[in-house]
Amino acid sequence: MPDICIVTCLTRTAVFCDVNLLPADKTKRVEYTKPVRYLDSVTRTCLSPYQAVYGSLDVFVCQVDKSLKLDYSRDELICGDSCESSLNFNSSTCEYWASVGECIFKLDYWCRCSFSCKVAPFCQKLGNYDTNCQCGIWAKAGRCDEPYIQIKCETTCQLRKTVTCAESQLPSAPGYAFQYTSPIRYLDTVTIECANGFDTTAGDYIHIACLANGSFNRSFYHSAITCIDPTTPLAIENTDICVCGCHVVYSNVSEYEVAKQKSLQIRDDLLVDTRNLSATIRKKISIPDYRPSAQGVGSLAVIILCCTVGCFILLDLRAFSRHLKMLKSNILD
Repeated sequence: MPDICIVTCLTRTAVFCDVNLLPADKTKRVEYTKPVRYLDSVTRTCLSPYQAVYGSLDVFVCQVDKSLKLDYSRDELICGDSCESSLNFNSSTCEYWASVGECIFKLDYWCRCSFSCKVAPFCQKLGNYDTNCQCGIWAKAGRCDEPYIQIKCETTCQLRKTVTCAESQLPSAPGYAFQYTSPIRYLDTVTIECANGFDTTAGDYIHIACLANGSFNRSFYHSAITCIDPTTPLAIENTDICVCGCHVVYSNVSEYEVAKQKSLQIRDDLLVDTRNLSATIRKKISIPDYRPSAQGVGSLAVIILCCTVGCFILLDLRAFSRHLKMLKSNILD
């Protein structure tokens, strides 16, 4: 048996996990086999009358430190009915998404935020008789004619068939283009962007969605767009979308010229005089070294050099003296 297996087997005989350490949840039933040893699994499923709203089951694995660690490779199980806040995967986040109107744009939020988004399953107190949190996705995909979807998504499919948002509610200001499929039904979205020939000065596009009451709601994350006609000096004003009272100054300089001027300016800002660089200056000077070892070696080298030169001078000193006497005698004669 390999050494690693011996260690694992010994750990299984010595390490036990306490199931009572699991976080309490009144909507779930814990299932396991006693004793819970190292690497054993503990599962949790929905306790009757609660039903699985998200995920199928929780799986906890016994660790060597005697803790139970949730297997995050699975979707965390959420049990309950949509009239209870327990259906919020993250209560504070769900409440925020719902408060800014994102439930109508992000239909995948319905399974994680059933309570805040006021959607399925099982919330007859709110007038919603759907029994699956994916009804919004299915209905928008045009699957309401399928018998299974009709049973599971009674409320959403009914709204999808009967509720439309009038195109007359769309902003009528010039400069804007709309992308949508007519008629605009419940859950449908309309994309608003600048029309051809118009430039945007703020934002790229806006999403608005058709609500159950027949009105439109704007996406919080794409809340403003401003389109201007490049042939006029004023930005187009539209109180329904965005107001811009600023004057836009235009010139005859082309975009190429502007870009060229900017590139030259950047080049001038980045250009460096190489004559003032420290590397250039250091080429012509000697940097002093104050370490005792360096000064000692340098001094020794100077002494040796001086002694060598002095020896040559001493050897030639007698000959130099003789030549001077000879030169003096030649001058006198």
